[in-house]
Amino acid sequence: MHVSKAQPRAASAHGYWKQVAGTCPSTANVDIFLQARFCTPAGCGWRTVASGSLNVRPGTGHGFRATAREACSSSATVGYRSFVDVDLPGIADPPGDTFSPAMNLPCYPSS
Repeated sequence: MHVSKAQPRAASAHGYWKQVAGTCPSTANVDIFLQARFCTPAGCGWRTVASGSLNVRPGTGHGFRATAREACSSSATVGYRSFVDVDLPGIADPPGDTFSPAMNLPCYPSS
């Protein structure tokens, strides 16, 4: 996760998949979700502020990943995390989600 340098500034997260062994389909659907931590008098929690989806081949570089972007309304520091869901055609997914480590970014979400 990072804050883009280009204008308009935005918090961004990228999701991709790697083929580690075996025979996999040539592409997979990659969904990425960017979550921000919000607090109210009732408590704090994570809210999805952006998502992205793309059918991609395995790899980590440009063109091989889905992106979730959320524009910044200010440079106030906010906690962010992301999670990725990869769907390989014809292959059952394991249950559950894996979240990235939380990271503070100078980007208050606009939504």
